[in-house]
Amino acid sequence: MDNQEIQEEEDDNDDVQDDNLTYDDIPPIKPIKDGKCHTTDPTIWVGVLLDTLTGAVVHESATKILGLLKELGIASVDVAYRELVTKFLHGPDLFAPASDLDLLKDVIDNLSTPLSLSIASWKMTM
Repeated sequence: MDNQEIQEEEDDNDDVQDDNLTYDDIPPIKPIKDGKCHTTDPTIWVGVLLDTLTGAVVHESATKILGLLKELGIASVDVAYRELVTKFLHGPDLFAPASDLDLLKDVIDNLSTPLSLSIASWKMTM
């Protein structure tokens, strides 16, 4: 066996400064299309409670929905009905928005309504 020294290849990109990269330096991602692309018309789903509609009522309401869309210049839309089951999902209560002077504001904001905007008046949250 010959004693050969293994040389590591040097990285040619050592002269590139990562700090100088801009958004335009990143090549765009191009989607790959493989085969035929099939699209369908958009669908408006209407949720209804079980055994609350008849075929005639469904037909009448779908006709009114499509008529409204036609008045707005929207065509080629499907209307579909499906059974809707509601569940009350109760989690922990949210905190009322915190004052800017509150020491726990950073914690409470993460556990309260988005952007600290209350959906009820301040008197109701007290």
